[in-house]
Amino acid sequence: YMRTMLLSLAGLAGLFFIAVSLGTKDIRLGEIWDILTGRGLGGNRLILLNVRLPRAILAILVGSALALSGGILQAILKNPLADQGIIGLSSGAGFMAVVFLILLP
Repeated sequence: YMRTMLLSLAGLAGLFFIAVSLGTKDIRLGEIWDILTGRGLGGNRLILLNVRLPRAILAILVGSALALSGGILQAILKNPLADQGIIGLSSGAGFMAVVFLILLP
């Protein structure tokens, strides 16, 4: 169990650095480290701190929240195959999306 968790965290860290390094203007991993430790300057610093880093952190947080909510839903329903369609979450979300699109164009 611990080995799986450590491998998952290492994979997450690796994918995080890949996500913030690749883009229209690639940023080297060494330069990313310099920027994060406060030694980097220039346009790449602005790109990293204002665009890529918040986007990557938000992706991790949203993924964690979705995983947690799915786990909670499965625990409450005591069904390991439970999904949001069982209690109507998908239908309710779709209905509210249509209501907002009609009332607030």
